[in-house]
Amino acid sequence: MRKKKDLDQVKKEREKIEEIEDEIAEKNEQHRIYLEKSKKIEQKVIAMKKYEIFLETVRDKNIDDFDEIQAIVSRYQVLEGNNKNLHCD
Repeated sequence: MRKKKDLDQVKKEREKIEEIEDEIAEKNEQHRIYLEKSKKIEQKVIAMKKYEIFLETVRDKNIDDFDEIQAIVSRYQVLEGNNKNLHCD
């Protein structure tokens, strides 16, 4: 009788261990995916930093025309829209 209880206990413990190992494997996979996403985001940030530096240089060299980077971007959007309108007409 005692042996059967012990065997049942061992079986339950093994099942718990299996569940925990499965959970660990799943969490490790999620971690790997998040690391990949993080690397991609970091690469995008590095790529975008080039444009930020460029826009800061434009702002600094044209301080009378642009007081902040958003002003440059807005001006670009206006010019781009006007250019499209001219080509459509």
